[in-house]
Amino acid sequence: MLRPALLALVLLAPIALGAAPAWAWSSLACLIAVLAILQGGLLLLVAPQPVRPWPLPAWAVVPLLGIAGLALWQLTASLPVHPLRIALADTLRPGASLLATPILHRAEALDAVVRLGSVLLLGWLVAQAWTGAPVRPALSALALAGTLVAGSALSSHALGVENVLWLQGPFHPTPTGPFVARGAFACYLTLTMLAGAALWLTREGDTPGTLLAFAWTLMAAGLVASQSRTAVIAALAAHLLLLALAARGHWLDRRQALVGSAGMLALAALALLAAGLDGRLADLPGDLAHRAVIWQAALAAIAEQPWTGHGLGSFPELYPLYRLPSATQPVISAHSGPLEWATELGLPAAGAWLALLLGFAVALLRAPARSAGVLAAVPALTVVALQGAVDPGPQIPAVALTAALLVGLGLSRTPSEINHRAPPETSP
Repeated sequence: MLRPALLALVLLAPIALGAAPAWAWSSLACLIAVLAILQGGLLLLVAPQPVRPWPLPAWAVVPLLGIAGLALWQLTASLPVHPLRIALADTLRPGASLLATPILHRAEALDAVVRLGSVLLLGWLVAQAWTGAPVRPALSALALAGTLVAGSALSSHALGVENVLWLQGPFHPTPTGPFVARGAFACYLTLTMLAGAALWLTREGDTPGTLLAFAWTLMAAGLVASQSRTAVIAALAAHLLLLALAARGHWLDRRQALVGSAGMLALAALALLAAGLDGRLADLPGDLAHRAVIWQAALAAIAEQPWTGHGLGSFPELYPLYRLPSATQPVISAHSGPLEWATELGLPAAGAWLALLLGFAVALLRAPARSAGVLAAVPALTVVALQGAVDPGPQIPAVALTAALLVGLGLSRTPSEINHRAPPETSP
């Protein structure tokens, strides 16, 4: 019961949540909370499972607790009586001003906590729900969803009838499907491509992979047609990592992995030229200059309050205070996850978030690479880290939930897959 509900929540997310409407995260939080309560009841009523999900390293719990502590600090900073302000009033003078945040709205701070908590909780629920169950059906469903999204986006763009949900029209002149921006659309397709590629690499015996190859090609066409430079680079890096993991799990030998990597690079170069992305690459210096202005404002805000940050969810209000006089365009995101975290919650929280992602990567790399879930999960984390460093795409609800699903599937232990006989060694 729990697995179909989780899968339906993630697969249907692009339809309503690709444009990130204001109610998206609140609605997701309510649904995920209900599923968490159901999972908790099952854990209490049903005997413990003999196989547990792959655990995070013990040291990864420290940054998680640190993020929670800093978030709690900020959520209570606007209270008339702050417990830390009382405790440190004699040490921090005057008035323990370091504990206050100059820009902090409880609604925005709560929204930020809900976003982070929803993604982490969904990943935990997936890891619990799929422990002892095969992950291939879930990966197949995700690859099918990505194929449908890519096909509908390409066809509607070709017919000129596309319309981003909850908006008046498309935000970019390229296919974006139900997503508000091409970066989010391309990031979503990259994640679903990884699911399809992992299935193709781990198919049994002489099972034909024609349908998977067609699905992957259609999703790749949508990715390239989006003309998102960051997403294409992140997708290429993720697929190269996928091939390396497949060689580690003996699904490919080294020669096959090297040939596949060379073919991937050649295919990417041809696709970039065919889709006109070389022109977009020529515009890269100008776009980087625009983002550099945003990053400069973020760095100025961080320098003023590096340890505690200015408050969760405060970047849209911070930017006008720190931007250059010549920068008049409104900005709602720092276009960099680490910089936005450091601006709003401080450098310690940004470091803790990166350490938490590293903890997930270490836990996944400890799992056997023979699992299709692991093959897709590690590159998915790579996509989130690379694209999230310069683009807000991974912060869109549908993209974040898809990444959490893949990581949860990778962390889940499936006896039938983990204890499965290793695939036959291929001759060098």
